[in-house]
Amino acid sequence: MIAEEIEQDKPDKAEKGSEKKHDGRRRILRDGLMKVYVCQLLWRSAFEVAFLFGQYILYGFEVIPSYVCTRSPCPHTVDCFVSRPTEKTIFLLVMYVVSFLCLLLTIFEIIHLGIGGIRDTFRKRATLNSRAPRPTAARAMPTAPPGYHATMKKEKLKGDLRDFTAGRLRA
Repeated sequence: MIAEEIEQDKPDKAEKGSEKKHDGRRRILRDGLMKVYVCQLLWRSAFEVAFLFGQYILYGFEVIPSYVCTRSPCPHTVDCFVSRPTEKTIFLLVMYVVSFLCLLLTIFEIIHLGIGGIRDTFRKRATLNSRAPRPTAARAMPTAPPGYHATMKKEKLKGDLRDFTAGRLRA
């Protein structure tokens, strides 16, 4: 018996534009996997460096076309020739370049995650500071002497001025 699979309709281009843009770093952070992901990146970098170093120790950067062999199974000193040394050298160099690029991209990803985390921390602090109420001590401090109001009525001002000048004359 053959079961039919119903294909879901693909969203139109207009619907795709309305979707929120995917940000993998924030999603990993939200799901709580950031520490595991960074640990995986560090392990991958360590393995990449180890394999690059091991490959260099074993082969170097070049395959030598001929060498003198004195080991078993050769009964005495013999000149040995390597088959296709130029092709092997080119392949080694390609492997070094690819491994180095992978290592470089992994390091850039670690740096990107670090800078993004720092930027998010500063943004979060800025939003918290903008939402936080101002300290009440700054509001409680008067900005003008007691009894002074910028919107005093002229009559009150004239009356106060008369009382002030009368008080000075008495003293």
